[in-house]
Formats: sequence, C-alpha cells, structure tokens
Amino acid sequence: PPVRASSPACRYTHPKALVGQNFARMNFAGPRLEVGGGRATWWAIQLGAGRRLACNYYTLRADGSSNYPRSWVLQASEDGEEWVDLRRHISDSTIKMPGQFASWPVSGRAAARLFGHFRVLLLPEPAAAATNSTELALSSLELYGYLSAATAATPEGGDSQSRAP
Repeated sequence: PPVRASSPACRYTHPKALVGQNFARMNFAGPRLEVGGGRATWWAIQLGAGRRLACNYYTLRADGSSNYPRSWVLQASEDGEEWVDLRRHISDSTIKMPGQFASWPVSGRAAARLFGHFRVLLLPEPAAAATNSTELALSSLELYGYLSAATAATPEGGDSQSRAP
C-alpha cells in the first residue's frame, strides 16, 4: 500500500487522507510493537514503482484535534526497512492550531539522495516537555524536491506519443 500507519486503518486512522486534498478532522496513527520489542508511531508513504524523490522541503498539516506533533523525525528509505533521518524536531511548537500547516527545509547529504519511501516517526518527548502522547495526529503530509521516475521502454523505433496515420 502506498500510505501506511503504524496502527491499523479504522474510524480515526485514514491512511489515504494523509495524501489527499481534503481536511481530516481526526486522523492519527497509534503505536505498534516493532521487531525487537520497542513501540513506534509513524505515518509512511511509498512513492511507487520506479519513483524516487530527493526531498528538500516538506509540509505537515495538523488534523482538527489539539494533539499537535512536537517531537518527530522525517525519515527516508530506499527499501522501507532501513531509515535515514532527513530532519529531526525536538519540542517543536511551530504547529499551534488545529488544521495549521507548517513547512521545513531539508538539508545535508541525505537531501540530495533519491528515496522511494518516507515516514514521519513520533519521538519521545524530553522529560521536561512530555505530553505523554503516543498518537501522531496529522491531516496531511506533502513532500517537495526533485522527482525521478523511470519511464517504460517503447517499441523499437517508436516513441511514447500517439500519432495519427
């Protein structure tokens, strides 16, 4: 599936809403038990066969709740298994209202690499600022950068456009 959440799809977990254009009043991912026994909460996007993105900017939109993301990391992967940190946020209070958009640049070496998988992973809050939230509530995630898409081979001597006789 192109969009996944750490918790199963249900009434308040709509994976497709994360990449849709409609505002989601309540849309959250909950924690799941990962390999090795730890718990993780995340939203993940797979760009599709042959598509890779060098991400240099991204936007999050809060859902309609007051459960705003504060500590998280934007990660990327070539295979959906091994993740590279693109940008880390600790006690970030940029998002302060339901439905608010916020954008951040992505820099460094990883911003120049092409990846086919991306995820927003919730991090534990520092003890002084702990909100005790284990849910990552988002209405949408937008990724910006340079897209590379493999094109299908065309028949010998032909091109991919139709021509009238």
